[in-house]
Order: sequence, then structure tokens, then C-alpha cells
Amino acid sequence: NGKGEAGSERFKVLNNGDLKISSDGTTDKFTVQASSGDVDIDGDVDISGNLSVGDGTAAGIIKSNGNNDVKLQTGNGTTGSITITNGADQNITLTPHGSGSVVISKADINGGAIDSTTIGSSAAAAGAFTTITASTSIDVTGSSGIILEKDNTITNVNNGIVVINGTVAAGTGSAAGVFK
Repeated sequence: NGKGEAGSERFKVLNNGDLKISSDGTTDKFTVQASSGDVDIDGDVDISGNLSVGDGTAAGIIKSNGNNDVKLQTGNGTTGSITITNGADQNITLTPHGSGSVVISKADINGGAIDSTTIGSSAAAAGAFTTITASTSIDVTGSSGIILEKDNTITNVNNGIVVINGTVAAGTGSAAGVFK
């Protein structure tokens, strides 16, 4: 037993060649267990398989050491994607600390809702919609105004009356407009 405690094994090479550093008696192929609960590893760690964090009774946490960022990166700079998948139809929450914000340089949103958020407030672009519903008003500031195509209409579903304040002009400027 050398200088260790009587009857305890701290380092063991098993008959099958597996290396065990522990004293917890588990059958794991490789276990590192420090009395303080912390294990420091310098350099890269390559893992073939899954990385599980936590003890199964609470959330597992992956964090940086000190005031540094955490970066998820695929194996090289030209291929790959990073996928975050939850296990039970729950939400995935990205919540920055304090006054920080979530920045997404490209987004493909295929469902859900964007509530209480102004879209295009500082750099407006185009949008394509099948239905637009506004609870108070729609402000059009472009020089083309509102263009209706393919026999579309403007209808007041409450009483059928459409009120236009200002001058009503018909036609394209080169041809006469027709009111029916």
C-alpha cells in the first residue's frame, strides 16, 4: 500500500489495460476524483463520444475560468454547424447579463412569435406577409404609398365605410382613372 491509506487504492491499472485513478469503487474505465471536487487539466482534451456535465440531480454548468468568454466552435473554419437540442419540448433560453443583448447576425425564423419588439427600427428593409394586422394604425412613409394588386380591396369590416382624409386622385398620371 505504500504511503497511501491502509487498504485503499488510489491508482490502478486493470487487467484489461484500463487506467483508474479514484477511490470510489466504480467500474468506470477512467475516473478522476479529487477530494476538493476540482480537477485542473492544462492543454486540449479530445473526447470521442458525449460530454455529460452535472451529477444528474441538478443543472450541469459549463463556464469559463475567470472573466472570459465561452466559445463553441466546430472542428474547422469552413464546415459544420452547432445545434442546441433540448430533450423534452422545452424552451431554449438565451439571457444575457444586465443590459447586454442577444446578437444574431443571420436568422431564419420558421415559426413562433416575436412579441413587443420593433423590427427594422434602425435599418428598415423589405418584408413579405400574407396578413398584416394593426391595432391602431399603419403608417406608410414610402413614396409609392400602398399598392393593391390582383383585384385586392380595402374594406372596413365594421361598417363598410372607408374614410379618406385629403385629396383622392385616380389614374397613373398618363391615363385617366376610373371610379366605379
